[in-house]
Amino acid sequence: MCRRRGWKRSSLDPTGPRHRSPKGAVLLHRSLRSFRLQLFCCALALRASSALAEVNFPARFLAAEAGVGPFDVAITDLDQDGRPDLIVTNSASNTISVLLGNGDGTFQPHSDFTTGRRPGSLAIGDLNLDGWTDVVTSNEKASTVSVLLGHGDGTFGPKADLGTRRDLRCVRLGDLNGDGKLDLATSNSAHDSIEIRFRNGDGTFSSSMTIRGGLTPRAVTIAIFYRAA
Repeated sequence: MCRRRGWKRSSLDPTGPRHRSPKGAVLLHRSLRSFRLQLFCCALALRASSALAEVNFPARFLAAEAGVGPFDVAITDLDQDGRPDLIVTNSASNTISVLLGNGDGTFQPHSDFTTGRRPGSLAIGDLNLDGWTDVVTSNEKASTVSVLLGHGDGTFGPKADLGTRRDLRCVRLGDLNGDGKLDLATSNSAHDSIEIRFRNGDGTFSSSMTIRGGLTPRAVTIAIFYRAA
């Protein structure tokens, strides 16, 4: 059956009467199709959210007491029993706390070891090549780095302090000169610099070398960003 030009059936109701302006009918049809798509997407989102709401996670929270003002924490096996232990810096009590792990997520009461004033960041590693974990802390108020050599049983010897620039914020350990020994890097935000100290192999460090960086550096990390083939 032939139709007169300029007339067509409504695209919304194929059985309905004929209407003028087919362009308007097409636009209306597209808008309704978009509306239906939005409703479909909303239905999918509601179904997905309801499915996520049905997932239950075990609510288990374990607390372990450390010193006053805990700031930074490291996890390692300090006493060679195969269980993770905790080392925590306590900025208000000028100590590190050692919490030996029981292997089930709980820990023994903490033992404390003295550092410099206001310890913040900490780093761990074997500094004197005896096979035991040692600790260094950045002491903001004292402008020092404390070095505590480990005994391999969860205890540490007395601290040895290294003087640094003021406003010390972060400390990291890593082999910076490729000699197989852990070197020391610190960020000093008041002096816009990074300090490097190379290790001597007996747990002591050489004099510092300063690298100028950006303004007020607060953190530093050590990594290999490029290695030639």
